[in-house]
Amino acid sequence: AKVAAARDLCAAGDRRVIHCELDLSGSGASYQPGDSLGIRCPNPPEALTDAARALKADANQLSKALKLDADLCAAPTRAVLRAFAAWCSDATDRDRCLALAARPAGLALYDACIQRPCVARRFFYARRGAATDSAQRLRAHELLAALPSCAPPSEQALAAALPRLSARYYSVASSPLSKPNVCAVAFSVVRYEAG
Repeated sequence: AKVAAARDLCAAGDRRVIHCELDLSGSGASYQPGDSLGIRCPNPPEALTDAARALKADANQLSKALKLDADLCAAPTRAVLRAFAAWCSDATDRDRCLALAARPAGLALYDACIQRPCVARRFFYARRGAATDSAQRLRAHELLAALPSCAPPSEQALAAALPRLSARYYSVASSPLSKPNVCAVAFSVVRYEAG
């Protein structure tokens, strides 16, 4: 469905509430008051750029699997870490991935990298001199960017190694009696710093 309209209902401090209307015309979808609507957001451009760099591809030419299905912003799981390790040609990069994936020995390191991103960024970027951007948890695409020797064999292999993008569910905030081809949802956008 395409976005038909969106507007701010209110904004206060670091929180906004947005009313969004989706045009269901031609989709065959219908709804009733009280239903929920699942929305899957595509990967952001910076995540696609990091994936394209690792694949030595053009970010504009990446497949639907990487743009819309695989979650490049998820925290890297043990399975993702093992896959990345297998694709690393540099022993240091490979050993760092395997150290994070190890259990129980790597659990404290893994938790530190997820909960305190400054630890992860020092761990992965120490020899690269790269600046890091956010205080968010380490994400799969950031890990790819931090491992220059990590070269996934294909887009399909990378997409298969990553978790699927999850839909975010919102309660329907409209009635088909007033606008039969429009489904509205309201959601909050909250800005905060983690870490």
